Order: sequence, then structure tokens, then C-alpha cells
Amino acid sequence: MRVVEASAAMQLSPEEAWDLLIGDQMHRLVEMPEISVVAVKDFQARPDGTARYTVANKAGPSKTWHTADFTVYERPRRSVNRVLDSPFGGMFYGTYEPVGDGTRVHWRWEIEPQNTLAGLLLPVMHPLLARSMQQDLDALARAFGPQEERQHRSATPLAGVAVLVAASILMIYLLGRRRRARTK
Repeated sequence: MRVVEASAAMQLSPEEAWDLLIGDQMHRLVEMPEISVVAVKDFQARPDGTARYTVANKAGPSKTWHTADFTVYERPRRSVNRVLDSPFGGMFYGTYEPVGDGTRVHWRWEIEPQNTLAGLLLPVMHPLLARSMQQDLDALARAFGPQEERQHRSATPLAGVAVLVAASILMIYLLGRRRRARTK
């Protein structure tokens, strides 16, 4: 398991930040080209108040899909969801803390590889996933008011990132095709 964390302050109330990032306003993220979210589908609010939806994120020239299945959905304070249907699963934690005129959003993803190949790729993908999460929060902070101090916990620069990303995406894609071919 590897841990990725990112946080940023944005000038949205905790409720507005919640609704935009994991609530019923997520479709607005798709309209923001600087954010990695490119599609949201099957958003469900279950009778117990938790949510479940499927989301696609940009991954180089393609997109990767995963399902967010929430076990804690305490609007607008904190959330916990399991990342499903992805080679990189695990638990994803979000907190939404009021600060000044806005909200500090903090994300923590405890990444658990779901197969051998993902386990081998995780050391390479870890800094890329960290950077992507932080870039999304930074873009939202810029879009919704002046930036405050940001915490960059896991993001580290890498040489040859484009080559590593392309190779990783190709390997994940091929592994997914192989798995789907076995189940048919």
C-alpha cells in the first residue's frame, strides 16, 4: 500500500466544495478542462445517505474509470469511499474544513494494487497519482478565488514522466483486456 495526500484551500463554503467535488454538482467538473475528471455517471444517493458513482479521469491520451462506493458521507465534513473497478483500489478519505472565507479540502488515498501488474507499477504511478490529485485541487483553488498556502505532501518531480505514464496506461489497458477476455 502507498499513501497519496493533497490539500488546498478554495473560496467555497464547505457545502459548496462538497457538492462540487463529491456531490450532485460533480458534472460541473467535467466542464473544467484543467481538472482530471472527464465523466461522471450513475450517481446514486442510497437510502442510508451514502453515495455511489462511476467517474472517469484523464490518464494521458486515454481515460481510466473507477467506482466510488462511500461508507461515510457526512456532508459537509468528511467522506470515506472504497475505490472499486480499478487496478489501483483502496480507501479514499476526504475532509472539508472551514478556513477564513472558504474551505480547506484534504484528500488521502490509501492505494492498494488490485493485481500483480498494478503492484509492480505502483512505485512508478504513486508520484504521478499524487501530482494529479494536487493539480486538481490547485486548479479548483485558482478557479474559485485567490490561492492560499498549499500542502504538497506526496508530489515529487520525475524525469521521463510522459514515457512512464504512457507505458503504465498501456500495461493497465492490456491487463484489463486480458481479464475481460477471461470472463467471457
